[in-house]
Amino acid sequence: MDLSATVPVHHVAGSVVSRSNPEFEEERVSHRILVVEDEPDIQEIICYNLRQAGLDPESAEDGESALQKAHDLQPHLIILDLMLPGIDGLEVCRMLKQNDGEDQTSAAH
Repeated sequence: MDLSATVPVHHVAGSVVSRSNPEFEEERVSHRILVVEDEPDIQEIICYNLRQAGLDPESAEDGESALQKAHDLQPHLIILDLMLPGIDGLEVCRMLKQNDGEDQTSAAH
């Protein structure tokens, strides 16, 4: 799969991250991101773009592993597919919100 055609992310947490910057490695931010996607190609594209933006995402392929990784990692952001095998994305979101009502994790689905 050719990932060079994907659109890179350039703005992360209010700061500009550029691959052309020689100090790119020093600009990496420590935000924890969990990508939950059961389609390997889509998961790969999302994670690729996040890495290009200087992030180091974790990933999960189903609702059950997403809940476990979210508990273990306490991510700042969860990018969540709604159509997951087993526990679907909406239920994962509900369960996370119920378990961590005061947590500051953001979810995009």
